[in-house]
Amino acid sequence: MNHSFSERLAARELILIMTILGVVMGTLGCDKPDRGATQKADMRNVIIAAEIFRSEKQTYPTSLAELEDFLQQDIPTVDAWEQPIRFEFSKGGVKCSSNGPDRITGTPDDLVWMTQDEGF
Repeated sequence: MNHSFSERLAARELILIMTILGVVMGTLGCDKPDRGATQKADMRNVIIAAEIFRSEKQTYPTSLAELEDFLQQDIPTVDAWEQPIRFEFSKGGVKCSSNGPDRITGTPDDLVWMTQDEGF
């Protein structure tokens, strides 16, 4: 599927706006009641960026660095609870996961987002 330059630019601008809103909300303290919602939004944005990458390049990114180069911005690697976000890249998709508020892997509060074509 070929997207016009303006469609690709609009998608990148949307990701940038969502990132800026997240930073502003964090600065104002708006995320204090529910850090989980902010974390979910951040991880969802990574998956959206991976889907945009795929729509332009007909493949998913194979690394965090490749996705950051495409976006021309850094992607957060630490979650709202100061724990590392896990990123998995394969030909079939991208998966982001966080241990959630309890900071323990494999528990019900873990946050996981992945592309629709997950290859995991």
